[in-house]
Amino acid sequence: MRKIFLPVFASLTTCLPTHAQLTLGAGESYAYQFSTLEFIGTGPSFGAAGVGQAYAIFDPATFQTGDLVGLALFESGPGGSAFATNFAANVLLGTPYGPGIGAANFGWGDLQGSIEITQLSGSATLQEIRLFYYQPRDAMTANVYATTVSPVPEPGTIALLILGGLLGFFYYKYKILTRPNMRCANAGERLWFRCAVHVCWPGMAERFYIGGPRFFRINTIERRHYERQI
Repeated sequence: MRKIFLPVFASLTTCLPTHAQLTLGAGESYAYQFSTLEFIGTGPSFGAAGVGQAYAIFDPATFQTGDLVGLALFESGPGGSAFATNFAANVLLGTPYGPGIGAANFGWGDLQGSIEITQLSGSATLQEIRLFYYQPRDAMTANVYATTVSPVPEPGTIALLILGGLLGFFYYKYKILTRPNMRCANAGERLWFRCAVHVCWPGMAERFYIGGPRFFRINTIERRHYERQI
């Protein structure tokens, strides 16, 4: 079966994006929800309460005058009331990780939450998302939890159509064309066919399982004798 699916995936790679980035058009958004953040070390403290922080990094070449993007942080799933928001208009803001937009406030104390990035006007290419939570240790330091997200777009329509077409082709080739429904015209004639799936021949109670393509020979005589050859 591996021979069937390898060409499918090889063909799909030609129409899927080769980089982990996502272009957002006007009115489109990207949401990411997380259930935990990884401890990465210590950093500065922001006070007695923990602080959640997020950065969305964009390709500056795609952010033009008139573009507007918003970033919202949520305690649970996207939607509802955000505990932190920010906007970038016309030009991207400077962040420690490149041009983009950032937001921070008290939240994500359970290391769970979500963010939503919305392209309110224009279009821009989102390259990376960085999430942090600062858990106070004392007045000066905090435990830092973080993760980095590479946004991946959903499969495109063309990719899905190609996948469906290829799967249909291989189903037809290995399931329909190899089905033993042909008969020899005269007694003693031999018919060769190829099979790579379960086969069940007329007149036989046992079903054969074929792990890979094999050749079978059918000898048709007056008593309809079927012979298997590997």
